[in-house]
Amino acid sequence: SEGEGCPEGEREGGGVRRISLLVSVAFGLWMPMELQAQPVTAAATQSSSVDLANEVVDLLLPVEELQQEARNAMNISFVTPLQADPSMQKLVQVRPGIRAAVIKVVLAEMDTQMAQFIGTLHNGVANLYRSRLTDGELITVRDFYRSLTGQYMLAEGRRAGMAKGMAVGRQAAQQARTDKKQEITIDQSTMSSVQNDAAAETMHKIRSEDIPALAAFGSTSAAPKMVALSNEMNALVTTETNSFLAVFSPRLVAKVQAIVQQYMRGQKGK
Repeated sequence: SEGEGCPEGEREGGGVRRISLLVSVAFGLWMPMELQAQPVTAAATQSSSVDLANEVVDLLLPVEELQQEARNAMNISFVTPLQADPSMQKLVQVRPGIRAAVIKVVLAEMDTQMAQFIGTLHNGVANLYRSRLTDGELITVRDFYRSLTGQYMLAEGRRAGMAKGMAVGRQAAQQARTDKKQEITIDQSTMSSVQNDAAAETMHKIRSEDIPALAAFGSTSAAPKMVALSNEMNALVTTETNSFLAVFSPRLVAKVQAIVQQYMRGQKGK
C-alpha cells in the first residue's frame, strides 16, 4: 500500500497528497446539489419593489441552514472517509492529534468561505429573479413557497436531489482519485440531470391535497417564468460554484498540507 517501504519524507508526502485530495473532492461535490432546493424558513412580512427579490432568495438560500448542511455533507464525504483512510491512519500513529487538527482546519475555513460564497450567490440569484419577474410574480412565488404545499415540494425535492447528488458525487470522487486531481469543476449537464431526475421523483410524491395549490400556481404568469428560470439558475449556480472552487479549493488544500507538515515536524498547528 501507499508509503510502505518508503522513506519517512515520501510517506509524509503521499499522505499529504491523499488527504488534500479527499478535502478537495469532498467539498467540491456536495455544493451544487445543496443549492438546488432549500427548505423554507420564516421570512419578513413586509415587501417592497426593492426588497421582494431578496425576500424570495432569503427563503431559498438561508445562510445558517446552508452552513449546517455544508458541515453535514463534509462529515459524510470527508470526515468519515478520513477516519478510515490508510494514509491518515499511518500519520495518526506518529502524531495522534493530526486528524482532529485537519478536521478543525477544514470546517473552520469552510464556515468562513461559505458565508462569503452564499452572499455572492444570493446577489446573483436576486438580480436574476428581479430581472425576469414582476413584483406581483415575485409575491406569487414567495407566497407559494411559504404555503404547506410549497414547503412540502421543496423538502421532497431536496431529499431526492441529495440522494441523486451523492450518487453522482461518489462516481466523480472515484474518477478524481483515479485521475489524481486535487481540483475539480462541476459539469452543468450533470447538475441539470440531477435536478431533472429529482424534480421527476418529486412529482411522483404529490399528494391529493397539493393538487389545488399546484393548479392555482400553475395558472399564474409566474409559473412558466419559473420553469424558464430553472435553466438560468442552474447555469448561474454552476458558474459561481466553479469560480468559488477555483479560489477556495487550492487555499484549503494548502492549509491542510501546512497543518499536516507542522504535525509531522512535531509542532502543533494553530
